[in-house]
Amino acid sequence: MRPRSLVVVALMVLAPFGARAQVRIPEPDPMARALAAERKNSFAEAATLFGTILATKPADPGALFGMERVLRPLDRAPEMLGLVQRALAVDSMGVGILQIAVRTYTAAGRSDLARQYALRWAAQAPDDPAPFQEWSAAAAEIRDRIAARAALDLGRKRLTDPAALSPDLAQMMMQDGDIAGATREWVVAVKGTPEFRSGAAMLLGQVTLAQRASVRSTLRQDGGPESRQLLGLVELNWGNAVEGATLIRTALPDKQEEAAVLLESAIDALRGREDRITDLAKATMLEALAQRQDGGEAAGTRLAAARAYADGGAERDARRLLGAASTDPLAPAATNQATAMTMLGVLLAEGNAAEAEKVLQRLSPSLAIDDRERETRRLAMAFARGGNFAHAEELIAADSSIAGLDLRGRLRLFAGDLAQATALLKAAGPYDDEREHAVQRVTLLVMMQSAGADSLRNLGAALLSLERGDSAKALRQLADLAPRLAPAGAAEAHLLAGQLALGARDTTAALRFLRLADDTLVPGVAPAARMLVARVMAGSGRAEEAKALLERLIVDYPGSAVVPEARRFRDALRGAIPGGGP
Repeated sequence: MRPRSLVVVALMVLAPFGARAQVRIPEPDPMARALAAERKNSFAEAATLFGTILATKPADPGALFGMERVLRPLDRAPEMLGLVQRALAVDSMGVGILQIAVRTYTAAGRSDLARQYALRWAAQAPDDPAPFQEWSAAAAEIRDRIAARAALDLGRKRLTDPAALSPDLAQMMMQDGDIAGATREWVVAVKGTPEFRSGAAMLLGQVTLAQRASVRSTLRQDGGPESRQLLGLVELNWGNAVEGATLIRTALPDKQEEAAVLLESAIDALRGREDRITDLAKATMLEALAQRQDGGEAAGTRLAAARAYADGGAERDARRLLGAASTDPLAPAATNQATAMTMLGVLLAEGNAAEAEKVLQRLSPSLAIDDRERETRRLAMAFARGGNFAHAEELIAADSSIAGLDLRGRLRLFAGDLAQATALLKAAGPYDDEREHAVQRVTLLVMMQSAGADSLRNLGAALLSLERGDSAKALRQLADLAPRLAPAGAAEAHLLAGQLALGARDTTAALRFLRLADDTLVPGVAPAARMLVARVMAGSGRAEEAKALLERLIVDYPGSAVVPEARRFRDALRGAIPGGGP
């Protein structure tokens, strides 16, 4: 009997599995199918499936919201009226249904019913601005700005929090051109919710130049800390770095965390701008932020402030912060190295080559070879600017890179040794990772080869003055030097002098030098000089003369690399001159 019993038991155990194998897997429910169809942009199919649900459950919020979404792209939005009426007949108090009712009746032009259901919704949530925001947004969508504003005004009267609808009112007033009213509403919004401050500053920062006075006077008239903070951010967004930074510093909240948030917003408003005034404003904000931070975070921010001070030319402030950063025991090792690198840059900018050399000696073991060579070249140039050519050359004597050969050649040139300078610059070659360096090197070679002597200290002295940042002295030296050079070198010297004069905004001197550089005997220089003359003419309102000069440039030097730029500029001038020709 035992074998038979085992068979029976086995069949009994296996029977349920066999029975389950015959059961059919149910299809997805209509809501899942409708949502899947909507995701595939099969809106007609989705509408049919949502409709199937609503046929038996007319107040199903999910199906109503889904139907509202898919009927719009099908241009069948009016069908929502009947569906909403059926839903309200079943459930006239559900928030989801009331929300759809407000939108649907507003879109249908039934503002009376939209108001009725918005108020019914609001009665269930007395302090919630959503009913009035929804009603206003729906009215704005059909461009009924009167109804949109009325919805917000009604909400303002009924809500206990006056700031709840201020952002909505502010944006609507801005669209309607009521800048003063919008500014007042933004102040109310910021007082109630400080997180609105950055958004308000961004939007007010986009007003026209003519509207800025209204924003300023409104905020100054209020005079509260929130208004001064907001005005500071707005001034920063308008590009007024000094005014904005001053306002922010004088209106910082007492609480450290709140002050840090405001400072971070101010720093964000300054990002992307590259000028000394902005750098200094950013530095003051970063320093103030570091004072409200701890540990490594504070060290990193202090370092960023020091870099900003250095970029802005305030080396003393940069050194002050770097000194504090270098003695901070909580600063991470990476920050300490970055601090030393920044200090090196500050010392080089100050011309303090001896101190910079000590810093570089401490840093060298931790630097990669390329970084060490780059910083050594910077140090060598700092010694050269101070007149210590011997030590400068000693520092880079073993540097055989293109940049190293280039610098060694310039050092020899500064010393007036044209023969050695020429040999080294030729060895560096006509190519460089930075095209500007290669062009400068070729220009220097042309000037030296035309000098006609192995030693010409005047040329080296002029270029050294330029390297020291004394462009006025370099200009005088180049003007004295040019007549002693062969035509090619004279043209290059005059071109460089003209560029320096333009940088100093002395257009009279610039035009004199550039016309001297426009020498037909030197076709490699003349087109560039003529192009600059045309730009000066156009900038002074002599567009017709500039256009004629450009046309002669194109005819006289058709193979010049300057010609494409000349054509573009000529065409731009034609478009700017009434009746400027084809």
